[in-house]
Amino acid sequence: MEGKVPRALHEFSPEDQFILSLPFDFKYYCQLRKTLENEECGFCHLDPAINKVLYQNDDWILFENAFANVRPCAVMLVVISRSHWRQLSEITPEAWASFSEMIAWAEQKYALPGGMLFLRFGDMRLNAGTMKHLHWNLWVPNGEGALLVPVHKSPKELEADRVRAAEFDARYIAGERE
Repeated sequence: MEGKVPRALHEFSPEDQFILSLPFDFKYYCQLRKTLENEECGFCHLDPAINKVLYQNDDWILFENAFANVRPCAVMLVVISRSHWRQLSEITPEAWASFSEMIAWAEQKYALPGGMLFLRFGDMRLNAGTMKHLHWNLWVPNGEGALLVPVHKSPKELEADRVRAAEFDARYIAGERE
C-alpha cells in the first residue's frame, strides 16, 4: 500500500462497497479496506496480533472477536473455516464432524449456559457480514443491553451507513489510518 494511491470507494465492487459501509469504527474500516485493496481475505490471512486463536483443528479456527467491545456480550467468538469457503455446500462431512467437536470444546471451556451461534455465508449483502468467508459467530449476551444480530438493514440504516462510509473513505483517501 505504501506509495499507492488508494482506490475511491466507488471503484470497489458493490459487495465490497457494502462491506465497507458496515464498520462503526474507523480502525476496523481501515483493516477491512486494506484487505479489500490487497484482494486478500482477512480470514485466510488471519492476523494473530488482532485475533487471539483459542482452538483450531484441521478444518476450523476459533478465536475471540477482535471488536467484541461494540456489543453487549459476555462471550463473543468467531469460527472460520481453514479453507476459503463461502457456501454451505462446500463444507465436507468431515468438517461438520470437527466443527461439532470444536463447539463442544467452546461450550465446556466457557461453561455456556446458552447463547446464539449464527452463520454468515454467501453474498455479504444478504447477511450483513464483513468478511467474504464462511464464518460463524458465537454470542452470549451479558444482560447489559439489547443484543441484536444484523442480517439486513432498513433503507434509513443503509443510508446512514453510506454517509459514514463516505466520511471514512475521505479520511482514508486523505492518508489517515486507524
